[in-house]
Amino acid sequence: WFHAVIWPAMLMSAGFALPKSVVVHGFIAGPDGRKMSKSFGNVVDPHDMLDKLPCDTLRWYLCREAAYGDDLKFSEDSLKLMHNAELCDNLGNLVNRAVALCGGSVPKCSPKLVDLPFDLKELKASVRKAFAEYRLSDAADLTVRAAAATNKWITGYEPWKMKDEAKAELRATCLRMLLEAVYVLAHFFAAFIPTAAEAIFKKVGQAPRPIPELSDQFQNLTEGKEVKSSSVLFSVFEVQKVDVAAATAEKQAQKEANAKAKAEPKAKGKAEAKPKAEAQSKKGKKEKVEIKDDPNQPLFSKLDVRVGKIVKAENHPDAERLFVEQIDVGDPEGPRQVISGLREHYSLEEFEGKRLLVICNLMPAKMRGVTSHGMVLCAKNPEKKVVELIAVPESCAIGDRVLPEGIEGSWAPFPKEAVKELQVWENVVKELKTSDDRVACFAGKPLVTAKGEKFLAPTQPGVEIG
Repeated sequence: WFHAVIWPAMLMSAGFALPKSVVVHGFIAGPDGRKMSKSFGNVVDPHDMLDKLPCDTLRWYLCREAAYGDDLKFSEDSLKLMHNAELCDNLGNLVNRAVALCGGSVPKCSPKLVDLPFDLKELKASVRKAFAEYRLSDAADLTVRAAAATNKWITGYEPWKMKDEAKAELRATCLRMLLEAVYVLAHFFAAFIPTAAEAIFKKVGQAPRPIPELSDQFQNLTEGKEVKSSSVLFSVFEVQKVDVAAATAEKQAQKEANAKAKAEPKAKGKAEAKPKAEAQSKKGKKEKVEIKDDPNQPLFSKLDVRVGKIVKAENHPDAERLFVEQIDVGDPEGPRQVISGLREHYSLEEFEGKRLLVICNLMPAKMRGVTSHGMVLCAKNPEKKVVELIAVPESCAIGDRVLPEGIEGSWAPFPKEAVKELQVWENVVKELKTSDDRVACFAGKPLVTAKGEKFLAPTQPGVEIG
């Protein structure tokens, strides 16, 4: 509305020329295609996503998944699958192979001995046209195809099998051209994954240059220059796999069994149905935890929120925004490991020894290769970019359970599987916020221990808690 009506009207009133077009991106919807809404429980916080995965991965997915201007159905599984297929298997393996095989330096080259990995002149023109027309997804697709073509090209030559001295020149040329292709591709990937592209330039020991200046004959690197084979470019994400064939077969077998039972005489059916049902019940118990909701139980009491204390904290080895904490929450096994994205808001020295509130019955979650067994509660003010831990009084004992005022402590928390399946946390967080006097509340009721101790946000009244 502003850019299509208000802004042109302002320009007209001031006598300036009007824009000839308005570039508008689409909406980011939930995986089911519905708009993101707290009432649907399908809102995705980009900061939470960046705690789990690299910024490059999120950038790549948003540009690649849907054509510019179209709506995008955001799915974390789809994002991870795309990361694994295109960034890990395609680009990542190509880069790792190139730097590992070249022997620590840029090999010499006899270009006439091999074909070119792909048509660079055509790629330049096609990508330039795609960007000029705002077709970001197409530009990314062209780049991925070039990387796939390079993988196919090097697999065809198989320089790693060239052991004879007679093939030494051919082997060196293949590896040089592979390294050249990787260097060239980094320029085209840089618009989408700048951090990874920068890492590639450092590996091959050559700074980037304007794309039009790249040699169409793949002669950009300097022979003998050092090539660094350091860390892996991308790590593979775990994605939950569903055996569709097995599930379908089991469902069909169940249908046939039911039909057979109905067709048999009643007495015989009763005699046989009981052991079958028991066997099925036992089988089900082994495969899946039984999930039962109790509509009479207060929502918040389904969570296991406790007072905890950070006994040890360190920086996450692979994520700049994350802390890895060992938190004492009264477990007999000792402190539990929790990951939190608070490095932008606390120093390591400030963080260690902090008392805080921890949700203890969430499913374990891997964040950049490290598993988290809980979540800490913070007051968040996005407008002021303030995130702060909910303060815990010194009088509280470690492990004290926390509930809204008036809720009996006799309600047992749900198992972590039920919390996930029934989206307990997603429903609770909608009603969590600080009051005008900074007290942490759920649905307007203060959070308290059994002794009535309350919890305050250090500086933020009237903000969300997450």
